[in-house]
Amino acid sequence: MVYASRESVAYQRAEMPDLSRFDTRRSKLRVVENVPAKKQEKSKAEIQREKEIADAWKMITEDEQRARQLRHDYAKDIMVNTKNSLWMLQWFMFAATLASINYTSPRDELKELIGVEESVTWQERQQKAIDGVLKMKLEDYPRAILLFFEASSKDSFRYGSFRHQKPKYIKNPVLDAEYEWLCSLGYSMSETEIQLQDGTHPAYGAKEEKEA
Repeated sequence: MVYASRESVAYQRAEMPDLSRFDTRRSKLRVVENVPAKKQEKSKAEIQREKEIADAWKMITEDEQRARQLRHDYAKDIMVNTKNSLWMLQWFMFAATLASINYTSPRDELKELIGVEESVTWQERQQKAIDGVLKMKLEDYPRAILLFFEASSKDSFRYGSFRHQKPKYIKNPVLDAEYEWLCSLGYSMSETEIQLQDGTHPAYGAKEEKEA
């Protein structure tokens, strides 16, 4: 009896064709070569377009973050007094009602503002929330109003998230109301904020692509 060496068996196996790749549609068997598809090269115009889209999203995201920080910084310095307390209460109810209607809530931000810990039981959490609200300082109320506004507004006048086209402008009544409230208390919008609000920001798509 002749035994085949491991080397010869390995060689024979290496030479055997992969039958799963045979084309059986013809009378004669032939090996179908598994040729990888040729990678389609992008044109210069496509590469440039993708870069413009990426730059637009980067620009508008950074500008929105700066605008949000400006609003928060201003809200921290708003002073509540006898002259504006009723005005503040009306806007607080307005912002809280919008958040309720839109099924949104700045839960985590409010918990941080009034000092409620997540680790306690729900009974303790409720009591801490009541105590925290009662102990709130007057200067904390404008921040709370801002949190309710931003829970509904999503801090943006644009939409589109697939990143295959530039951001599109859309009106945001809640964010408009937030700016109206801030401006009634002396806030001055930056040029970038105005551009974000009225749809003239350079990151938005072409005028014919905008949708209200």
